[in-house]
Amino acid sequence: MNTEPSADAGPSKGVRIVSWNCNMALQRKAPRLLALHPDVAVVQECASKAELDGMVRVAWTGRLASKGLAVFARPDLGATLAQDIWDPTREWFLPVRVPVLGLDLLACWAMNHRGLEDRPKKGRTGAALDHYRDFLSSGRAIILGDLNDNVTWDTKLWPVFANLTTQLAAMDLVSVYHARTGESLGAESRGSLFFYRDAQRRYLIDHVFVPNAWLGRVDGFQVGTAAQWLDVSDHAPVILDLSGHSHSTSPTPGRSRS
Repeated sequence: MNTEPSADAGPSKGVRIVSWNCNMALQRKAPRLLALHPDVAVVQECASKAELDGMVRVAWTGRLASKGLAVFARPDLGATLAQDIWDPTREWFLPVRVPVLGLDLLACWAMNHRGLEDRPKKGRTGAALDHYRDFLSSGRAIILGDLNDNVTWDTKLWPVFANLTTQLAAMDLVSVYHARTGESLGAESRGSLFFYRDAQRRYLIDHVFVPNAWLGRVDGFQVGTAAQWLDVSDHAPVILDLSGHSHSTSPTPGRSRS
């Protein structure tokens, strides 16, 4: 599996979906994201008014205007927030429909026990997935983003992330990283978070789950490296390329406006 995107990963032949926790100030860092040529971009720690050239802001959610979860997409994709099922009290999830591509996605920046939602601290993300169960079980939905978790932090009493993967497996959703590498949960050789910006303290907490039947349509999956991304964020992006979706040439990378 190619887990190291180049500085300019180039446009994909199918559809490219990127998730990146930008560590705020997206307006300054946007050229780095746009150089990956995303058709859809899920951005965590994103300001509510941030924009990306050549893309529309489909939806944003968060408690602070300077720091939330956003989904951007090429305007011709017709991506919309699924208002009929969205629960803005759950921190933080955005269900988005992309009819042109024939897929739905649940974008995530999970606060888990650290959030302020009025629910028991344990199991908040699992409860959110239960809320979106029908959406996720359609056979056309993917879930991706910063889940802020890994089995490394599970305990015998609270195997939170292991339970989460089991919950997703019951919806026939599988982790692209683990399916393609064959690595076990918690034994990942790559990380998307570099704790305290230390390249040696890496953890895979940014995840992508797709329907099991779609694994054959995954043309590529990449995880950025510390060398490429630590100068702008403590997270590296995860990049999913899917075949079988018709789309035109990706927009030319540009700058964001805020």
